[in-house]
Order: sequence, then structure tokens, then C-alpha cells
Amino acid sequence: MQDFDISRFMKQQFKPFPVEGSEPLKNAVGRGQIKKEDTVLVVNRGGERLSFWMYQMTYHHVAQGKLAGEPYIVNY
Repeated sequence: MQDFDISRFMKQQFKPFPVEGSEPLKNAVGRGQIKKEDTVLVVNRGGERLSFWMYQMTYHHVAQGKLAGEPYIVNY
């Protein structure tokens, strides 16, 4: 097995997506911001749900915030 080459490590290559607020998914779909056929990533904790638009997650790769009063981090 080869040693890890630290020079190839890219720290924080992707800018995290800090989630500071949300809105019902049906509102974003109703405005046409998200289409019904778009893919979303859904996180459920303590009966609360968040949907992440895969278009955003493909760019950021990491989302973080609080859900049901607890911190979370989601990656794609």
C-alpha cells in the first residue's frame, strides 16, 4: 500500500451550503423555482423535514444547519 500524498489533498474544495432558513417545498414548486420533475434530497429528523435541491447539492456537496434543534451535516 502506498503512503498518502498530502500534496494531493484539497482542503475545502467545495464551499459548504449554510442553511439558515427554509420554506415549504410546495411554495418553491408553485413559484417555478423547482420543477416537479427535479430531484431533491430529503432529510427527516424528529418529524421535521428538509429538502435539498440536487442542483444546489451538486455545486456545494455539503449542507449544514440545524434540524429539530440539533446540528446536522449532509453531503452528496
